[in-house]
Amino acid sequence: FPSHDMEHIPGSSFIDFFETSSVQQIDYATNTLINFLKENLKKAKNKCITEILLEKLALLAPTTKFSETILRLEAVLKKNDLVIPDSYCHGDMTLSNMLFVNSDIYLIDFLDSFVDSVLIDLIKLKQDLYYYWSLEMVTVRKIRYISIFNYMWTKIENEFGLQVNSKAFKILQV
Repeated sequence: FPSHDMEHIPGSSFIDFFETSSVQQIDYATNTLINFLKENLKKAKNKCITEILLEKLALLAPTTKFSETILRLEAVLKKNDLVIPDSYCHGDMTLSNMLFVNSDIYLIDFLDSFVDSVLIDLIKLKQDLYYYWSLEMVTVRKIRYISIFNYMWTKIENEFGLQVNSKAFKILQV
């Protein structure tokens, strides 16, 4: 069998990193994520995903208890084309899929998404930083983390306000 050895990165989880990080380190980490997303957005090309999304909703409809939501989304999509920035996409950009090494952030555990867009990565960051997705999986005193997450999301949302407030973001978020 061919060897698929991956380099071992001796990094910290977000829990360990944020437990002891300074404001400067948090700013640096946040700015690193912002710059990564900005680069992906800069290279993006607009792409209409209305048909792809309608197909995805049709697949979900028979298996979900949220059929009313799907019907509302389908109605919106049939009236308007949904155009997104087609770009590189990690697919599961949550803090639990990052290793913090000194001043670097390593992204791990990439996930295929039905569409590739920086919007998907922003949505996943919002799930983590605004709704505390990754904090639900750990038992820590959460006050420090919630403060850090709120600070980080505010900076990211301010930087990408146009995208976060777009119809495409809101639809994909649902």
